[in-house]
Amino acid sequence: MSSAETTPAYLWWEMNGASVPELQTIACLVLAQPASASICERINSEFAFIKDRKRNRLSHNKANKLVALFHNLRLLKRMRKPAYTEPAVGWNQEDDKSGITKFGIDNY
Repeated sequence: MSSAETTPAYLWWEMNGASVPELQTIACLVLAQPASASICERINSEFAFIKDRKRNRLSHNKANKLVALFHNLRLLKRMRKPAYTEPAVGWNQEDDKSGITKFGIDNY
């Protein structure tokens, strides 16, 4: 078996991507991110909150719009808190090379 089949993708790029350093940096950052379905679970629970027995007649289009509105309003409310920070990966050379950094609302 080749190393590409047995090694995690981000480690493979770290070991073998020296010939394309720009792509190597981006590939390592992107492929090292953990996959998560938590946002899907959150959206599903918000959908269940919006479309319950009383509101069962909502069309899918209207329910989708209400869920998007509900989700975005919650996000805005959370972002307006003074102590709000969000973990983010530094993508530029100037960013901290230690990995995850915290960005507050003032950074946007």
